[in-house]
Amino acid sequence: MESGNISDKKLVIDRYTWLDNHPKAEEIKRWNIGSPTYQKTVLQVYLDLCEVKNWFQLTLHGLPLYDVIYISGKPNRKNKEENIVLPVNAQSNITMARLREMIHQILDSSQGSITLAACESDSTIVYYEVENYTLQGVTQ
Repeated sequence: MESGNISDKKLVIDRYTWLDNHPKAEEIKRWNIGSPTYQKTVLQVYLDLCEVKNWFQLTLHGLPLYDVIYISGKPNRKNKEENIVLPVNAQSNITMARLREMIHQILDSSQGSITLAACESDSTIVYYEVENYTLQGVTQ
């Protein structure tokens, strides 16, 4: 085989598997965080931010302690600060106390909120902005 040629391995991509073979899907799988369903949720939110909402400089971050992946990026080019988006399945049972712990781990002192991206199985995504101070004193 000549150098520079593409591998002999054939990759079959069709309308049922193209999403699984997306480069970001491969990156998300390498994190080995969450179930395959959760990983698809993360990819769906990432693609929505990138392709539909036109966010810039999107980066994936793993938080293995809580078994989640979050996304940082800029909603427009003029933003100097990155926004944080936490994808969750709409059916997940997450308590406010656990959400508070995750937000505390994700945010540094300069940031005051994250966006919670609740993703339904039919591809609907609802974004909720969660202010850090609104979770103070939450016990359950």
